[in-house]
Amino acid sequence: MKLIFTSVCLLGSVAFLLSACGSPTVVSQTPRTPYVRNAVDTIIVHDAETTVSEPETLASINREYWKEVQARRRAPRNTFEVSAGYGWITSNLYSADGYKLNDKGGMEVKLAYDRVFGPGLGFGLVYSGFFGNIGGADLKLNYFAPAFVGRNKFGNWNLKYGLGFGFFMYDDEYQHFNRLGYHYEVGIEYMVSPKMGVGISTSSVGATLPEQDGLKDDVSGIVRINVMGGLRFYF
Repeated sequence: MKLIFTSVCLLGSVAFLLSACGSPTVVSQTPRTPYVRNAVDTIIVHDAETTVSEPETLASINREYWKEVQARRRAPRNTFEVSAGYGWITSNLYSADGYKLNDKGGMEVKLAYDRVFGPGLGFGLVYSGFFGNIGGADLKLNYFAPAFVGRNKFGNWNLKYGLGFGFFMYDDEYQHFNRLGYHYEVGIEYMVSPKMGVGISTSSVGATLPEQDGLKDDVSGIVRINVMGGLRFYF
């Protein structure tokens, strides 16, 4: 009996020790394994997404950057100009008595509309008028024309140039002529805002006139140059 009792006690002690030693291992490992696995998976997925999307992100940033650069360099598509200034007739003018006139200046006004496209080239319409008193007589020179224009943007500055052919009207107190005229111009503008600017320009406007009495070898015509300043409206 003592042998059986002793054997039972030994078996019970061994079972108790095994259960006491085995339980902590199971409890400590069960929650740790999925936590570590999930953390590692999250890092791997994050790194993979970053690696895959990085080239696309850089390309997108470059595209947006160059779009902004091109937008800053692009001249305004549409411009309306209102300018005034002073003009000088460079052609020789004579009075009815044959005297050469020296005082040949007058007021200049200009209205113009320009439309340019991607390269900065386009077309426009221009009116240019000269009003002066030459030799005691009022002289009016009016000019309407389409034009080929160019406009280049450098920061807040615009360089504008143009060339055209159109309808030229000469009118003084004694004569009136309608002729084919021409003009060319160059100017610079400063954009105060995206919608408005100020600018100065110089241009030359001329036309041939009908043959005048007393002129044999000279070509009859009239040419003037001007300097003007005014406002620009962009849209």
